[in-house]
Amino acid sequence: MAILELAAEPSLARRESYELVDTYAPGQGREVRRISAALLALWGVAELAEDFSVIASELCSNARHVAGTFRLTISHRPGVVRIEMQDSSPVIPSIPREMPAWDAVGGRGLYLVGQYSDAMGVDPIAGGKVIWAECALKGMETANGRSPHSSCS
Repeated sequence: MAILELAAEPSLARRESYELVDTYAPGQGREVRRISAALLALWGVAELAEDFSVIASELCSNARHVAGTFRLTISHRPGVVRIEMQDSSPVIPSIPREMPAWDAVGGRGLYLVGQYSDAMGVDPIAGGKVIWAECALKGMETANGRSPHSSCS
């Protein structure tokens, strides 16, 4: 669904989730950022859009490492927005707790996801994995029971 179609679709404001199934293409991170911001505005949590868009873009860029399709799901419940990136790779990435060295080959994207989100994780599934992240409004709790830190709120 193109961004203009998304903005013109009032039923999305009543839906709890949005799903995109696609293969990675250059420039896709930009489109995912725009879709994320539009959805959060429709859902009344636009204040989370800036940080959430970074998270969405970083997760989308990880899809370039996997051949085939990916499934991006953005969902919400009162005060909490969640993004999931499902792919067919069985490789479970480690989530860096510190910024990777300047000459490291990878890891910066998931580090940023961890810094910009209130909760994140990787769940193995049949046929691959799901990397997920959540942002919450102040006073709300994420899936792991944490309250927001300053980056998402």
